[in-house]
Amino acid sequence: FQREAFQIDEAPMIKSLRRVLVAFSLYNPKIGYCQSMNFLAGLLLLFMDEEKAFWMLVIITSRYLPGVHNVNLEGVNVDQGVLMLCVKEYLPEVWQFIKPLNKRSSLISVANSKFNFGKNEFLYKLPAVTLCTASWFMSCFVGVLPIETTLRIWDCLFYEESHFLFKASLAILKLGE
Repeated sequence: FQREAFQIDEAPMIKSLRRVLVAFSLYNPKIGYCQSMNFLAGLLLLFMDEEKAFWMLVIITSRYLPGVHNVNLEGVNVDQGVLMLCVKEYLPEVWQFIKPLNKRSSLISVANSKFNFGKNEFLYKLPAVTLCTASWFMSCFVGVLPIETTLRIWDCLFYEESHFLFKASLAILKLGE
């Protein structure tokens, strides 16, 4: 998308990307613009015109990734909690390396006494690895994996919906085990 050395003006793809993202922010002011949306829109623009890319971005953010790009990032935080529960259950060897330390903060203690989360108190203080895995969900692996792999994940995402992102994340963590 970068400007070539011989170009005086901004690259045409950057202009397209900006138009799609501005249109989306006007269409959905509840989200506006959020980090990683440029990755989604950019990949879409490689395969379709601006209008189709815009509508696909609307579909991705509303149907496949609801709440993930909201101002408070509630959806991505929920997804990370679910991913950590899956890692704890299906990849216990990996969980031993990424689980939070057993230090109890007063917030966690209050939350546990009020809601009785017991063994899943880490849902209030997610492991540090979620700083990386959150971007996997927000960008649907754009810039994280080779483009060929990312496109396969997107194919599966559109076919199986967002739970495939959990499968892909677990597979990556398993490979790193």
